[in-house]
Amino acid sequence: MLLLCSIDLLANIFEIITPIVLFLWFIVTRWTKQKSEYFAEFKKNYGAFIQNTVNPKSNDSFFDGGMILSIFVIKPSGYFSGQLVYVEYEYILLDKGDFMIREAIRSDNICYGKLNFCWRKNIFKQGNPFNSNTNRTYVGHMFVVNRLQDHSQHFGEDWEYKYKFIHSRESGFIDATIEEIKTTKKQKLPMAFSVKSSIDRLHNPLPELRKIYKILDK
Repeated sequence: MLLLCSIDLLANIFEIITPIVLFLWFIVTRWTKQKSEYFAEFKKNYGAFIQNTVNPKSNDSFFDGGMILSIFVIKPSGYFSGQLVYVEYEYILLDKGDFMIREAIRSDNICYGKLNFCWRKNIFKQGNPFNSNTNRTYVGHMFVVNRLQDHSQHFGEDWEYKYKFIHSRESGFIDATIEEIKTTKKQKLPMAFSVKSSIDRLHNPLPELRKIYKILDK
């Protein structure tokens, strides 16, 4: 009698627990799949023409810049690495409306950081790629290291610029703002920038950036 009661009790417990376990397994599986797909989407080339340049505009000259950010590797943990190239031109006004162009900055850098993929209520709902306000957004940090320095040791401690960024998933925008500057050298990166990946052939700034600013893929 006691044995039958124990079996019935276990059967009832199993009947209650089974749908809960299956539901949790479903959620975890969907979340893992979403995370993997999102990280694959993040691993791209991003670029933009930069208006808020490092050098300020003056009466006889003005500046514009171009930036390409390339994400080469991203781990399942969200850690990523890539390169960040920024070029800034100075346009010097001459007599009779002419002007001369010179390269004011060329900054070729390694970058690495951490992208945080967290649970949110619209995790499974895709936004409009042409309306960033509807996008699923994720926050991360990026550290920038000058490529020309020796980083054979303590690579993770040699960063010069620390950016906090927001990635708008569907529109492909990365909006970054400097949180900390550790280098004592002359500043060679803007305080804030916004770059984007190409949505289609009509919304792809990368070919023009590579042509104008002579930025080559590594």
